Amino acid sequence: MNWRSIPAMSRIAALDKDALYYPYVHITDVNWLKATLLCFPNVRRMVPTNYMPDDSDEIREFCHTQGPRGDALLTSVNLFSEAATSAERDLLGKLKQNDAFIRRKYSRRRTIAQLGEEAGMFRLHDEKIVPELYSYLMEGGQDSLAW
Repeated sequence: MNWRSIPAMSRIAALDKDALYYPYVHITDVNWLKATLLCFPNVRRMVPTNYMPDDSDEIREFCHTQGPRGDALLTSVNLFSEAATSAERDLLGKLKQNDAFIRRKYSRRRTIAQLGEEAGMFRLHDEKIVPELYSYLMEGGQDSLAW
């Protein structure tokens, strides 16, 4: 299949999707950002409400440069939009429905047994998710899903 064989409406839809920079806030490689912006009209990142990223001047320039839609090339995603909170609550429901299985496979205890010291290298920011999901992930002591 070549580009021209894709219906025009599909090509437009494919070009109008944002890239999500996840799970970190700080973009450390300006070349990664430039390359991503060749494929996507905008890069969004998950920045807590009261947090100001400590970006380099090179990265900060993209926060002030207008993209094809008229907004900045690098912006923050609305972490608490209706769609985001609804998706998180759906996820919470699914986690609770499968609680025993998930904790058996992915709990703190299981992760430490599998990864050892590297088990603490993944971070969860409490201002990036709804409080109910954060509380659920943190509960359970050694069987918690986040720590």
